[in-house]
Amino acid sequence: MKYLFFILSSLFSISLFSQSEQDVFRLLEKQKSMEFQEAHFPACDSLIDFEERKLCAEKAVDKFIDNHCPLCRRCIRCNKKTITIRFFVNIDGKISNVKVVKRINKRHDNEALNAVSMLPNFIPAQQNGQPISSVHTINITMKYGGIKSRNVQKYQRPIPWIEIEDLTEAEQKNIVYNQNQGYLRKSEILYKVDFRGTIYQVVDKMPMFPACDSSMRYEEQKKCADKAMLDFIYSNVKYPTISRENGVEGTAVVSFIVEKDGSISRTKIIRDPGAGCGDEALRVVKLLPNFEPGKNYGKPVRVQFNLPVRFRLE
Repeated sequence: MKYLFFILSSLFSISLFSQSEQDVFRLLEKQKSMEFQEAHFPACDSLIDFEERKLCAEKAVDKFIDNHCPLCRRCIRCNKKTITIRFFVNIDGKISNVKVVKRINKRHDNEALNAVSMLPNFIPAQQNGQPISSVHTINITMKYGGIKSRNVQKYQRPIPWIEIEDLTEAEQKNIVYNQNQGYLRKSEILYKVDFRGTIYQVVDKMPMFPACDSSMRYEEQKKCADKAMLDFIYSNVKYPTISRENGVEGTAVVSFIVEKDGSISRTKIIRDPGAGCGDEALRVVKLLPNFEPGKNYGKPVRVQFNLPVRFRLE
């Protein structure tokens, strides 16, 4: 019975010691936190754990800056540079003495400075329960220099075309053939030779998208065909993800030729707002069905089109 009492007493003592030890640790942590507390973002004030509050504050500050600094918004394929900004949080929680420590350029520096200066009041740092001023440093990653290319290979300019009618007899004799395609080097520039005839831009009867009744008057049929072509374009076009993420808007213009048989050839981008808009417009133009060919004096001829495709965020 004595031994049993001794064992129970020992276990009780150990339990008391362990509980007491935990209370001491809690008291030490509380005293430590009372000695100094970092300034933190007001959105995270309800969190007690220091690490959780710090992580929450970093995310909240990043989100605020993204919303108030267009060049700071995340972009996976953008070239980037980092700017470092230092600022003070006063005893009333207000931001002051905002200064760029590591610069990029005047435009990026000013945009980052404006975003940081707009930060709402912080919960000020505390020393022994009293608010104090504190200094903070923040690194901001900013878009710089446009969109990275997906293709790491060097961009090759497409070989331009030249019409056979525009060549002299001497130049026609210098045409070199490769896989049934003629090439001519003229003034140090290599051209593809087009043997299919003159390309017109204005003809008696312009090519038409095949969607309207041919019995209509020419003006009505053309108006109907133009509308049907635009409906086809905008029902198939997809806004490039990268353009949407980076707020890129603008008009891409694609040039193409309607051949004598109504087929589409020689498609190329002649205006590109960037970030994939031009490529998307080109992709959709290549989906166009055969047109009703253009005619001059009643005969089918080749006609060039320049088609604008507008990209606008809603």
